[in-house]
Amino acid sequence: MADRIRTVRSSGGNYSTLEGCLDGEAGDLTATSERLWVQCGAFEDSTPVNQSSGWTTSSEYYVYITADDNHAGVWSASVYRLIVTTNYAAFLTSGIPHLRTEGLQIANARSSTSSNYAQIYGNTDHWHHRGLFVGYNPSTGAAYAHYSTGQTFLTTATILISVGGAGSSSYCCYPNPASGYAHTFRNVTMYGGRASMRAFNTGAGDIYWYNVHASNFGEDTVNESDGTLTSGSDYNLTEQATAPTNFGGNSVTSATAAFEDETWTTYPWEMDLRRTLSDDGVDVGVSQSSYFTDDVVGVPWSVWDIGANETASGSTDSEVYDAASVRVEHAYQIAYPASEVSSSGWTASSGTRYEAIDDPLGTDDGEYISTPDT
Repeated sequence: MADRIRTVRSSGGNYSTLEGCLDGEAGDLTATSERLWVQCGAFEDSTPVNQSSGWTTSSEYYVYITADDNHAGVWSASVYRLIVTTNYAAFLTSGIPHLRTEGLQIANARSSTSSNYAQIYGNTDHWHHRGLFVGYNPSTGAAYAHYSTGQTFLTTATILISVGGAGSSSYCCYPNPASGYAHTFRNVTMYGGRASMRAFNTGAGDIYWYNVHASNFGEDTVNESDGTLTSGSDYNLTEQATAPTNFGGNSVTSATAAFEDETWTTYPWEMDLRRTLSDDGVDVGVSQSSYFTDDVVGVPWSVWDIGANETASGSTDSEVYDAASVRVEHAYQIAYPASEVSSSGWTASSGTRYEAIDDPLGTDDGEYISTPDT
């Protein structure tokens, strides 16, 4: 498979905004047998992404967006960041089926009484890995870090932050899967909001949590007004005393959530939501290595925790975090089990087909392994 590589830079790149790049490159990737790889440099991009049509892709010829530098699990002004203050959604990609992102920082910081979304999309086969997504609304409106609608979505090793105004109905995520599809969260830290998630699966879609760390300021872990987690979810953690429906028999309630720095700030949201060794989620998760092998910091998992970052017993936090700057050899990989694949979308045959390509961040000697069976 050939890569069509395009760079987004404040100067000297192929494009000066991510939206400009996607507008300029939109078309039929299957006709040219290419994967579009968009590489984003270290600058602040304030142009909303709004891709609602114009793409023909497949599970082999898809759109792949990465940041050149590693945010290491904490919002960084030294890494590409998409921050929108004037638009309903910062990153709307409903017109791009088959999309992968890695290492992106996305935020909606509009001061408005209406809903602010960092991400909103409604297509099939979207996978977001190692992201930092912030929904920020200092007024009384809602702040959503992640709003997904439609078909198959996977979010892994990601931190979702909801900074809503007083009395708002803010949530870290608001998944709304269509019938026969699944929205799945694996090793995700959800912080803030009235509830960590508002489940909306009245369309008979499935919502799965695995190793999810829920830390919110409201009365619920999951707002179940319009749906629940799906049976099969497990190894999750909440500070709340009452477990949501289908939380999982190995999940933890009334937990101690321990982060490096929870001090609330306005932009640039410098709170450090990497978990520490005092967190109840350390070493009690279940391996997700058939899907991915690195955490939000960018280091390989040792013993699987609940939440987005690895904090291994027997080591100090600084030892784990400093490892992000060391060249390591490991593999990223994503696969979809038959239980999470729609009969009208992908199908699982005798096995999972992986495709090896170059390391997406250029920081190690490993391979990125992707592409589910079709």
